[in-house]
Amino acid sequence: MNRTRVCAHNNAAWCDYVCRSQGIRTRFTPGFWTALSPAPEFYPNMVTLAPRPIGAAQRVEGSVKDSFACLELRAAGFEVLFEATWLWRGDPEPAPGDDEDVHEFSAGSARLMANLGAGVVGLTNLVGTRDPQVIDGLCAGPAERWPGLPLVTYAYGEERDGWRAAGFEPVGELRVWVPAVPAGVRRPGAG
Repeated sequence: MNRTRVCAHNNAAWCDYVCRSQGIRTRFTPGFWTALSPAPEFYPNMVTLAPRPIGAAQRVEGSVKDSFACLELRAAGFEVLFEATWLWRGDPEPAPGDDEDVHEFSAGSARLMANLGAGVVGLTNLVGTRDPQVIDGLCAGPAERWPGLPLVTYAYGEERDGWRAAGFEPVGELRVWVPAVPAGVRRPGAG
């Protein structure tokens, strides 16, 4: 079992859920998941599911989550938005099955979303904290709802440090590619 691959599949299941809930058609292939029309803001249009070149990534209109940090898309007009680390906590093996279940968990002003997919519980959209104790407390809800399943996420910077201090171990690297912005033009939302 390749933990990075499991994390990528879980994340693609989350992106699929978000897109379908907004009426966006999607498709899974052996090498990638893709939204068939523009994904919602802050969501990729493609998530790679295999650590190999994906020719279709060069033609994506929008962002590409390179789940294995193995693509080179600069020549196709992309730039790296950020690099992050896949993180894993819990039992070494995911559970069989691929039931879909999504739930929000909160502790005070902190909250996160959790989804069951690829036999693990994906944690995403952490807001309101970087504190490892609060993150650990937030993880209690998903661990109770889906007992015995590994918890997975991805993060970078200070957020990654918080997850690591809460007991998550790195299992791989990823990159998010976005269409390059011409020199002198500010990226929307870049302050």
